[in-house]
Amino acid sequence: VLRLAFTSGDPGKRHRAGRDGSVILAVFLATILGRPVIGVAVGFGLSCLLFMVDMSRPVVARRRDGTSVRSKRLRTYMERETIASHGRAIAVLELQGALFFGNTHGLAADVQSMGDDVTTIVLDCRRLRDIDTSGLTTLGQVAARLRDRNRHLLVSGAKSSWLARTAAVP
Repeated sequence: VLRLAFTSGDPGKRHRAGRDGSVILAVFLATILGRPVIGVAVGFGLSCLLFMVDMSRPVVARRRDGTSVRSKRLRTYMERETIASHGRAIAVLELQGALFFGNTHGLAADVQSMGDDVTTIVLDCRRLRDIDTSGLTTLGQVAARLRDRNRHLLVSGAKSSWLARTAAVP
């Protein structure tokens, strides 16, 4: 954990490893300086606190339109012109943390509040760590509502394990 905290190239992994290492160090010190029961209490308390902080963050980290998102793919002149002229009709929502029963309503409200000029919504899930069943159900409901309004929902960066679970969600 400490090695990851100092050497990981991914800032997110480095930050999580640093936090985990801090909890490990606090438990170690509390155990050595006090008693093992105090060490367990410190570890439990810090873990609960970090969990509450993580879950209180909004799931939508950033919202951009299609004109401000850049692809690494080389595009032809015609493709670039098409993107430039239709880019405002595309909304990209970068998700972070976990999509669970406590924050799915906020994501659904964000998607529903988009103007009529937005026809395609892309959910960038690269920074999303987990999705529970209520999150999958909400995404299905949001997609159905958008389809009824002749709009499209695209999901990018979803883990294969999440996609496998979507078959079990009504």
